[in-house]
Amino acid sequence: MLRKRNILNNETYSEMIYLINLALNKQKTDSIENDVDLFNLCKSQRLASLVGSAFNNPKPYWTKAIIKAVRRDILFNTQREEILKLFEKNNIKYCLLKGLKMKDYYPSGAYREMSDNDILVEEKDLIKINEIMLSLGFTCEEFGGDHHDVYHKQPIYSYEFHKSLFDEYDIKEVNEYFSSITNRLIQDKENKYEYHLSKEEFYLYLFCHAYCHFVVNGVGIRHLIDFYLYTKNNDLDWVFIKDSLNKMNLVKQEELFRNTAYKLFDNNDELNKEELHLLELMFVSGANGSSQGGVFQSLEKNRNNDGKINIFKYILNRIFLDEMYLKKSYPFFYKHKWARPFLTIYRLIHGLFKNTKKILWEIKTLFNKTK
Repeated sequence: MLRKRNILNNETYSEMIYLINLALNKQKTDSIENDVDLFNLCKSQRLASLVGSAFNNPKPYWTKAIIKAVRRDILFNTQREEILKLFEKNNIKYCLLKGLKMKDYYPSGAYREMSDNDILVEEKDLIKINEIMLSLGFTCEEFGGDHHDVYHKQPIYSYEFHKSLFDEYDIKEVNEYFSSITNRLIQDKENKYEYHLSKEEFYLYLFCHAYCHFVVNGVGIRHLIDFYLYTKNNDLDWVFIKDSLNKMNLVKQEELFRNTAYKLFDNNDELNKEELHLLELMFVSGANGSSQGGVFQSLEKNRNNDGKINIFKYILNRIFLDEMYLKKSYPFFYKHKWARPFLTIYRLIHGLFKNTKKILWEIKTLFNKTK
């Protein structure tokens, strides 16, 4: 029988995990009074429709979230079907990624909320894809990017066409492992234009994608749900998976995420200190990372051998950004070294006027973690 557990001594966190369990098991409970904080947390994690489905008589904002997710799913499916038919007509091979596959494991595909459609294609087809997308009324937001092209169309449509799964911004060993993934794709038995990752490599990609987000700005609870549902519903070759993870130096990291997922959604075992710390970070990180998650990660990177946070080192790292972060977040300052002395001033002014609450939160968190 499902029971509510005390998660990090936080009632909102505890309620969310309990309701996720109910939803995954297609069970329901009565509505909760004063659940606005819960709704906002679920919304930030893109879990509002899944959690809302666990209520017998959901409040209007939960119902709205469910309807919105269902509508989005229907529109996404219809538009994507049209695009893929044009791909096949133009002899374009493709491989559906991430949520486009994971949605089938949720109680309803709509509950695996997605902001965009991720599709792996061959680099040689990107120009032809550009022509197709523009003909359908899409706006190209990024073309010729490091590893994907981005397209948007009102009211909700968003596509990322990947020519590779990772790039130089990501963990080196991960990028190297997946650099030859197109040679290992499996052709669909019924559709010669559609290709798939093997069951094992889909899971590896699912984890590595999440982990690359995690080490920078954190990731959300939904990734744990993905890992749990996928591994529970597939007979996987764990020898192959662990051998591959070993090549990427990620064996222990994957075990931490997967063990945490199973303790939350399967066996109700008590979480250890490391797993609780992971959850604490995930609750503040939004679905795919946030500035708050980035602060947590930065604090961890600046711990001394005695476990205490080196405040001086932390502040220096926040002021003087590394080259990779510069290239990704501030390309102008990366290209024009003469302008870098002005970057600190720019970030300070921008932060004070645009991100005052985030700065105050960071100061508060730094104080709490070091006292």
